[in-house]
Amino acid sequence: PTTMVLYADYRFGWGPTQVGLMLAAVGLLSAVVQAGLTGRIVKALGERRAMLLGLICGAVAFAGYALAPTWPIFVAFLPIGALWGVTTPNIQSLMSAKVDPQEQGRLQGANMSVASMATIVAPLVFGGILAAATRAGAPVIWSGAAFGLAGVFLLAGLWLGLGVTPALKVEAAFEGDGAE
Repeated sequence: PTTMVLYADYRFGWGPTQVGLMLAAVGLLSAVVQAGLTGRIVKALGERRAMLLGLICGAVAFAGYALAPTWPIFVAFLPIGALWGVTTPNIQSLMSAKVDPQEQGRLQGANMSVASMATIVAPLVFGGILAAATRAGAPVIWSGAAFGLAGVFLLAGLWLGLGVTPALKVEAAFEGDGAE
């Protein structure tokens, strides 16, 4: 969202009305996923697979946004991107299950600290990438570079999720077996 207005103006010639309508569609799709689909997806797949599905959908959507040659194709990726919303509740649930009840406040505080730092750093990083990738004289002009980087970050999250969550399952399998 930090670079969407600039990107949409540069790439598609959109003004505030078009960007506002697109962001309203994102909000509506996110509400549908959060209110109506997340629980069903978790029930069908389980928390870990739902988290991984969300990360995959987010990465696919960001790749689509980054490479979309026209605005209708860009917009077509919005429903896929909305499914990224399945990720965060499941990550929080998986982490919370691994922390003693007395440590929940510290975990949530750490999560909020990381999220706050990302909110501060993201506009600088993604705005800088958009500026560098669209400046006159750039070796390659790729207005979708910021979306491409976001997709790479989600792929890194997917890699971490694939590596960390099985370890948590193995650890959980040994809990309560009297081997302490």
